[in-house]
Amino acid sequence: MASPDDSVGLGGPDPMAALTRFVGEGAVEFAARSRSRARWQRQLAVEESTWLGLLCELAETQATTLIDTTIGRRLRGVVTTVGHDFVTVSPTIGGHVIVAIAAISAIQQASGSPAGTRPGASTNLTTLHELLSELAVDRPQLTWHLTDRTSITGQLIGVARGFVQLRDTGAPPSTNYVPIGDRTMIVLDG
Repeated sequence: MASPDDSVGLGGPDPMAALTRFVGEGAVEFAARSRSRARWQRQLAVEESTWLGLLCELAETQATTLIDTTIGRRLRGVVTTVGHDFVTVSPTIGGHVIVAIAAISAIQQASGSPAGTRPGASTNLTTLHELLSELAVDRPQLTWHLTDRTSITGQLIGVARGFVQLRDTGAPPSTNYVPIGDRTMIVLDG
């Protein structure tokens, strides 16, 4: 004689199988929703990020990047400082380079580096003109790149509105006047 409990095993519905199936379907649906939500969050972060925010993130993470410039020069190094309209880069070969943000035409990061999803940074940052004015106090030696093949090397002796004065050490010494602008790229020699 069969007991009521035996009838479940003989072909009746198995409540544990239904529960397992329900939980499995829910897990698949949950995983799909999670992937979709993560994809939308990444997309939203990218849409809200700015060029200045990306540069600030690169400075924070100290990621080595390859920077192409509008003057035809290419830098490999770490963004160390972000100003209002410039960045400083420590190249892998040493030294310091100052580049106007508008002179950066592209940035390439190594795979696995952060994607640069930071919102815009504060606009309370030092300007290129202010930085050069501070540097002029010490009269550093620098190389001011005009194009990928043309540069002026000299001592920074003054900063005016919109241009700098560089003392060339040639024979005879001369003073060069170079505009501060969107194509500024300076290598500090010291």
